[in-house]
Amino acid sequence: MTFLNGALLFGASAIAIPILLELLNRTRIEKTKWAAMQFLKKSHEQHQKKLRIEDLLLLLIRCLIILMITLALARPVLPGDNFLGLSSTNAILVIDNSYSMDTSNGVDTRRDRAREAGEAIIDSLPTGSKAAIFLASDDLEPAISVPTQDMSLVRSTLRNYPATSQSTNLASPLTSAIDLLTSDQGAKGELYILTDGQSLGFRDFTQIINTLETAEARFPASMIFLGQGTEPNLGVSMLRPDSELVSTRRPVRFYVEVTNYGNTEARNTNVYLSLNGGAPINDAVIELIEPGQSKVVSMDARLAKDGYHTVTASIPADRLKADDQRSIALQAHDTIDVLLVEGTEARDEKDRSLFFLKNALQPVPDSRKKDFYIQVEEVSAKNFRAANLARADIVVLSDVANLSSALVSSLADFLRNGGGLLIFPGPNTDEGFYNDVLFDEYAILPASVYESEEVAGQVYSFDASQPEHPIPAIFTGGQGSLNTAVFYQRAELVPSAWPPEEERPRLRPEALRLAGKPVTVVSYSDGQPAIMERAYGDGRVVLFGSTADTRWNDFALRAVYLPFLHRAIGYMIQSQDDRLNIRAGQPFMLNLSDSYVDATATVTNIDERDVPFEVVETVELIDGQASLRISDVRLAGGYQVVLNTQPETVLKFAVQFDPTESRPELISDQQKELLSEAVQVVTWEQGADLRGQMQAQRAGTELTGIFILLAFLFLIIETILAQRSSRSR
Repeated sequence: MTFLNGALLFGASAIAIPILLELLNRTRIEKTKWAAMQFLKKSHEQHQKKLRIEDLLLLLIRCLIILMITLALARPVLPGDNFLGLSSTNAILVIDNSYSMDTSNGVDTRRDRAREAGEAIIDSLPTGSKAAIFLASDDLEPAISVPTQDMSLVRSTLRNYPATSQSTNLASPLTSAIDLLTSDQGAKGELYILTDGQSLGFRDFTQIINTLETAEARFPASMIFLGQGTEPNLGVSMLRPDSELVSTRRPVRFYVEVTNYGNTEARNTNVYLSLNGGAPINDAVIELIEPGQSKVVSMDARLAKDGYHTVTASIPADRLKADDQRSIALQAHDTIDVLLVEGTEARDEKDRSLFFLKNALQPVPDSRKKDFYIQVEEVSAKNFRAANLARADIVVLSDVANLSSALVSSLADFLRNGGGLLIFPGPNTDEGFYNDVLFDEYAILPASVYESEEVAGQVYSFDASQPEHPIPAIFTGGQGSLNTAVFYQRAELVPSAWPPEEERPRLRPEALRLAGKPVTVVSYSDGQPAIMERAYGDGRVVLFGSTADTRWNDFALRAVYLPFLHRAIGYMIQSQDDRLNIRAGQPFMLNLSDSYVDATATVTNIDERDVPFEVVETVELIDGQASLRISDVRLAGGYQVVLNTQPETVLKFAVQFDPTESRPELISDQQKELLSEAVQVVTWEQGADLRGQMQAQRAGTELTGIFILLAFLFLIIETILAQRSSRSR
């Protein structure tokens, strides 16, 4: 048997008090000789023996009462299966650090309870123990990676560790923590997992169970649940612009989605829109959002100047402030500059392959084309130079036979830095150049290109039954349906696995890093790819399977052609914004021109926060590319980057939370039962003696209750005997 409060055993010395009182009482008795009593001496001696026995029994019971109370206060325990004795131990705390931990019950947050629970665990450790702290979200962040005896440092870390806007999947962080701990073959200790128990964090439930069972022999675990059910909560679950083409020359419409994650309806919810961390410039009201439902509102904003901006949608603060606003970063363009490279050598403009496309890009009278937000420059394939790329956002190649090696290299750099490339084949297309150079060597094309023979009477159409790609997603039904276009000749697009399964001798090493997976945008009705695309660095390439004019199809004559083309252009432009928006916890990477190498970048947060954010990074050359990398950004919101160039270069980016973390569902009681087979499961209510629970778990079965009961029984017996002994003797 051991004692959790062994120091209180000294209280057993109080047993001397009733003994001392008994002795003192005896010394006070005065003996008086009386002749008449001599006749009663024999009877008296017999009665005196009986009284002495009663007094000794009463004394013994009083001593036992004191002893039982002392033992109860000392908290005796019997060793159990998980007996670790009272020797020092290594306590490993893995704390859920997702943004749902900021959910408040109106008094405190789950994160506050995690800090309080962590301190209770530290208080329960035997003298000489060590502790380490890991923060778990989508990944594992060591706050104190090596167990330390400096409990002041441990307590300070518990009270001040930074919050994040990340979501949680406990499977990966737990695996990482166990791997780190067990890398020391002699290491043993106790593992404590503190979490609000949201089901999202346990989506890989089997992996979590297996990880904990594997580590059980060396790191017996306790999982402490801090959540207290659903709280009223609304969150901004989506914010996006209506158009991919964001121009300063026209207002931009933004769609904001608000989701009710609580269990009561929300009425008259105010939604605000602000730019670059400023005051709201527009607002809207959602009259009713039912529990578990979402509503979308639209608001307009005009971006006054070209360049980088952040847009923030917000709602009034509630029980979970982390999801009450959402920011996106984007680039506003005074103009979108499109370079058209014409491969057809026709003198008459109407006979050129880009005639329809050029006019579709600028569907306004000639007098207004200079003021239109899409500006077009046209060059022939023979006059196409690398210098043209410096003035372009999008390049369109139509029926171009081939390009020089230097020009292909410049085009690859143009894509890597965020440019867009739109390719239409035609009669002049050199299949060998496209397949050997653009596909096999540079991996710019999403597919190899083979001209298909025209078959008399054979026609094709787009399969628009269920368009999933962002470009064709809105074109369904009626005159706006893609399947109204007719194709009577096409090039065969043949994608291949990426990364390549077979050896490709021509493939450049950097292509494996820059080229993304080929994706089908639209298929023909017979299932063959009609349009394909792939990411390339920060840019995108879209490859059509037919001509840009009416030689192989009548697509350019259909009503859907113009909006489809604008969405394709917008999709490629939007890729430049995709790199500006990252998920909380991900590194922000931005490719820059080589002139920025060694430039210093100061990064600060734009949105108001309790804790300001500021880091200084340097633009470095990574894999031959000037890149700015900012790795430690874990709070959602808008950020500004100022490069110390002359003049200063100002960029912006946004960090976004995963709205699924706002879902309030906790893991089920059945799952907790399954967990209890691998770990000690504790559902901790604030105010409960968590410290005592942890101490009892560490030592074994606590006997405090038994000794309290014995003290109570002895007290009853003492009362009865004392009453009897107080009678006349």
